[in-house]
Amino acid sequence: MGCAENESGIPTQVWGDVHEDQVIEDLGWAPRLRKPLLALCGAGVVGLLLSMALAGGEGKGRGFESLDFWPIIGIALVSGCAGYLLGIPSKRSTLNLKISEENIRQANLALEEEISHREKVNEQLRHANQVLTSHVENSPLAVVHWDSDMRVKLWSSRAEKIFGLSAGKALGKTPEELGILDGRELEFFESRMNRLYRDTEPRGTFFSKHLTSEGTEVSCRWYNSALRDEEGKVYSILSLGLDETQRHQAQRRLLEYAQEIEETNTALDVALEEANCATQAKSEFLASMSHEIRTPMNGIIGMAGLLLETELTPEQRDFARTITSCGEGLLTIINDILDFSKIEAGRLDLEAIEFDLRETVEDTLDLLAKQSYENNIGLGCLIDPAIPGRLVGDFTRIRQILLNYLNNALKFTANGHVKVRVQLESETEDSVRIRTEVEDTGIGIPEDKIGLLFQSFSQVDASTTRKYGGTGLGLAICKDLAGLMDGAVGVESVEGEGSVFWFTMKLAKAQVEDSPESPTVDENRLLEGKRVLLGFADNLLSEVLGHQIQNANSDAREVSDLETVLSEISKSIEERAPYDAVVLDSRLDGLRPASILHALYDGLNSEVPPLIFVAPRGVEFEVGQKESSNGVRFLRKPIREKDFKETLGLLLNKQSETAPPREDPTEFSARASSLHPNHRILVAEDNPVNQKIASRILEKRGYLVELVSNGEEAVQALEAMRYDLVLMDCQMPIMDGYEATQTIRLKEMESGTGNHIPILA
Repeated sequence: MGCAENESGIPTQVWGDVHEDQVIEDLGWAPRLRKPLLALCGAGVVGLLLSMALAGGEGKGRGFESLDFWPIIGIALVSGCAGYLLGIPSKRSTLNLKISEENIRQANLALEEEISHREKVNEQLRHANQVLTSHVENSPLAVVHWDSDMRVKLWSSRAEKIFGLSAGKALGKTPEELGILDGRELEFFESRMNRLYRDTEPRGTFFSKHLTSEGTEVSCRWYNSALRDEEGKVYSILSLGLDETQRHQAQRRLLEYAQEIEETNTALDVALEEANCATQAKSEFLASMSHEIRTPMNGIIGMAGLLLETELTPEQRDFARTITSCGEGLLTIINDILDFSKIEAGRLDLEAIEFDLRETVEDTLDLLAKQSYENNIGLGCLIDPAIPGRLVGDFTRIRQILLNYLNNALKFTANGHVKVRVQLESETEDSVRIRTEVEDTGIGIPEDKIGLLFQSFSQVDASTTRKYGGTGLGLAICKDLAGLMDGAVGVESVEGEGSVFWFTMKLAKAQVEDSPESPTVDENRLLEGKRVLLGFADNLLSEVLGHQIQNANSDAREVSDLETVLSEISKSIEERAPYDAVVLDSRLDGLRPASILHALYDGLNSEVPPLIFVAPRGVEFEVGQKESSNGVRFLRKPIREKDFKETLGLLLNKQSETAPPREDPTEFSARASSLHPNHRILVAEDNPVNQKIASRILEKRGYLVELVSNGEEAVQALEAMRYDLVLMDCQMPIMDGYEATQTIRLKEMESGTGNHIPILA
């Protein structure tokens, strides 16, 4: 605060010093005079300066009327607030001294303030300098400060490291004197810097190559800024250098790698082309081998089958059966290898054919019925009734997966059963997802070996002394086939207890679901509400038949011996709720059907319900004429649901016709020679062995057979004579089966007769 003066010329700060900041204090309008003021001024007080005075100074002041102070100092009462009291000091020398001291003190205070301010500024400058120095020294960039003559004023530690040149050697030198630039690079560097000095560009960024003190090449990108004085003239340049040596080396390596990759890709393209050619050749070879290998194998198996139909000694029959078994095993292995090769080459395509899934599963079980019977293994299937009757897919591949699972299950099961379960997992408007399981009671799989399954050429026991054979391809092929059907495969197993192998698949729905080949609603309606007694020691067969009966909303009661059968029938008659039908094992309690019937008639006084006997394939029914015409029907295991419901329906409708048992596919009837005497079949086959087998089999069934060796001869034969069926080989010389079939169909269309001969490939 400055030393302002009042009207008397005396600095007011003096008064503040000698009379403790105030002459008069406003204490509730009661002024009080300070002693130091009286000592200084004596009685010569001449006036009172109020901080706020009212107009008309002679009026009365509020709160001061009762005081004697004002008349004593010889001034009129003044209205207003308390202020500073001014007067003439009685001791002027003392006052002058006080004024001088105050001036000196004020000057000292001002000087101290200036010094303090400068010290504070200097401290800030030191701090800023430290920060700047720290940034410069720790910056990943080289910091170089050039003066107006383009000489180095600052050379950071990073610059020392990049260029291998100490600050002591660099300071004061021009770019040329530094020795870190060769001729062309030096010329370029100086020209770019001169632009900055000439102020033709405010800042500049450029790239240059340098040489270190050791002769190593360094790539550096410079970021330059011109520094100007107050007049705007450039007096120095600050350069920041980024070492891009590693980046440029990496770019160079990347370019080299890119070139190598391009060369490699070119080589790969060539190799791929060669591989495609090799794959094409392989596919053609496999197709040819598929035909060439299967043809003689079919000949071996076919001839062995024909041999079994002749009169043979037991030893000869055993030899022929061994040939058939080995041939079928070898054909399975060959098919696995060929399928695996096709899948590996990506050349296995699935067909989209309308089919009945129930029929496909039951057909597959039929193929293994004899094997399961000979090994005393129960075999059956449970099919979800919610599955649509007609689906679209490749049923041959579905059967291939199922057959592989079933063969493995029978191979590794010594006793017990093998059960197929087909379930509807999910359904949309256009498709269904099906889960199929094959459960066995075999040896099971160790937990640590499960991961080996479904891998190519991999088996649980790969030792040379393994008990069970196989190529190790079957499950791998199943996995690939399921994948092609948008499905998956898996296994659950407990060692010593058995396994459950499963696969899923997605199939499209056929436009028409109902089919005459599938169990119809009418059949189920005929069985609705009926009571059926099942007598089987085989729990699986009871479960399968009980499942089929329950699907028709009928009631099934399961027993396991003949005594309980008799008891149940008698009880039902007594309760006036007799069974509508009885289904029995043809070997129940070790008895034959005739013995079982006699026991039933004797025990029930001829009140025997309609009866169905179930026997394995290949087992003859030994019943008399009386029994066969007295409400008794016969079925073969494994039982097809359609056959079972049709037979049960016939019994319940009291029809007398005896439904003939389904014939074993490996047995030929002696009556075959009298069938279809006028039907002609054309066989187009180039292999003489296959011609012989085909003609022999067909002739034994009573057909008239004509043989041709290629597709061209087949077309000519059809032009010359009418046939009821054509059996067409696909691969033949001159004209193959595909071209021959296409030619035949074109000729049928051109003729306009509407004839359409069936052709089986």
